[in-house]
Amino acid sequence: MIRIIISVCLSIIFSACSGEDNKPLVTPIAAGELNITFDAKVGNVDFALNKDFAVGSQTLNFSKLRYWISNVVLVNAQGTEFIVPDSYFLMEEVGELDLSGTINEKLIYPANKRETITLKGIPAGEYKSVKFAIGVDARHNDNLSLRAGELSIANGMSSSVIQ
Repeated sequence: MIRIIISVCLSIIFSACSGEDNKPLVTPIAAGELNITFDAKVGNVDFALNKDFAVGSQTLNFSKLRYWISNVVLVNAQGTEFIVPDSYFLMEEVGELDLSGTINEKLIYPANKRETITLKGIPAGEYKSVKFAIGVDARHNDNLSLRAGELSIANGMSSSVIQ
């Protein structure tokens, strides 16, 4: 049952990862760096907050979208895999969140839309594919003291966003 729910959710939200203008999914930006863009869609429609999406007989409406991209692996033309170290990235589309009373008297988490990650320290070469996970692996999810990439129990909730 869980596998079916995950498959349905992934097919609904991530049915396409390239833009309508056929931009490549993986774009080299400089020697040793690589941009990867995740364009969330519901069916063939671009994802947007607070918008109704008809999915079968249901209507879905999202007030926020947050998910993790993790364990990124680049595969070169010869089939050799490069495991991107500490590759945990929080992707999100959220409106302004009022977290007052949770940590401080007045705490505002600003609206944010993140679709692109930049991988650094990538060996030069021709890459034919990208592998990644959506979510956090059990090892890091079950032990909040482990830090890797952007993983932190307070990610997005630091005092630097106090207004």
